[in-house]
Amino acid sequence: MKFVRYVGTEQCSDREYQQAIQNDRDIIVDWVTATANSTVDYRLDDKRMMLGISGMTQDYLDLGILVYLTDEMVDRDRTTDYWTRNIRCLIPVNDPDRWRSRDQLLKETLSVLSGDLWEFEWVQLNGPPPVRSHRLTLPADCDTVCLFSGGIDSLLGAAQLLQAGRKLLLVGHQADGQTSSAQTTLAAMLRQLYPNQLHLLQCRVARSYRHSPQFHLAAKNEISHRPRSFLFLALGVAIAAK
Repeated sequence: MKFVRYVGTEQCSDREYQQAIQNDRDIIVDWVTATANSTVDYRLDDKRMMLGISGMTQDYLDLGILVYLTDEMVDRDRTTDYWTRNIRCLIPVNDPDRWRSRDQLLKETLSVLSGDLWEFEWVQLNGPPPVRSHRLTLPADCDTVCLFSGGIDSLLGAAQLLQAGRKLLLVGHQADGQTSSAQTTLAAMLRQLYPNQLHLLQCRVARSYRHSPQFHLAAKNEISHRPRSFLFLALGVAIAAK
């Protein structure tokens, strides 16, 4: 069994990808279609927005999303040592050769974060996957991207940058309602202290509540979210590169 980044039926002609999306053995992770089994939403100051990235940057962020969602579906209790999992992913990308050249470093990085053994198969993406369109895009009046988890460390970092006169785009990942509430509350407090110096962009990555998705996900068995920092960093890099 492997986990597959879904990009549509026409966007990847690789034989293994096409076979995977038609069989019942592999897990297809879809956040791009109207019948998606996962949700990836972006909000700027609590209004829906379009991120508008492409190419390698989009591949990197989508890799982070796939790793995050995949991690939740693989049960550690089923492994021989009750911890180390073997996780296989098939990912259509714009430049497979470039990803293959970084493959070992990526696997080592994720192994350190999650304690697991990761395997990746990179196949050619023929065209961009479907995207949802919104009028709102990234603001042009910010000069610094600052990761903003809702914890004390990121709060102090943001306050220090604001005090230095930087105009911030705070970037938060919403893992749950409590995290989202902390981020919005603290951002509002900072906005009172430093008016016109910041925006808050939040990304929500989660399983969809849709009752009849085209592809069904495996059960959610792991809640530690050890690779979450990889997604969080990918999100920050993608936005800064934009």
